[in-house]
Amino acid sequence: MPFQPGHDINRKSRLIHGTIKRAVLAEDGARLRAGIEKMLDLFAEGDPFAMIYIRDTLDGKPTQAVEIEQTINSIQTERPKLTADQWLTQHGVIDVIPQQINELADKRAEKECLVEATLVKAE
Repeated sequence: MPFQPGHDINRKSRLIHGTIKRAVLAEDGARLRAGIEKMLDLFAEGDPFAMIYIRDTLDGKPTQAVEIEQTINSIQTERPKLTADQWLTQHGVIDVIPQQINELADKRAEKECLVEATLVKAE
């Protein structure tokens, strides 16, 4: 399996990278500069590979253009306009006792007072 514990997947690339780095340092980069000059000469001559290589090196590879064409057909229906009596017939009566509403309002007011008191203490 390629991803077993202890498997060193990048060993070859590190070896190649290290070998190239040592060669460049040993010759003070003369061969590297010669290679770059050769690539620039090919670029100046209009070599497609050199042009693409230098473009990708300087600007990065261009992202792939993806065109998406989609048609959305939606069905629009009008909601029926109901009178209050028709709505009550369909949904039923909602019973809310005024006393319950008042109790909920009192609890909310108490919470708001506690929050305000906490904020005043924090200051």
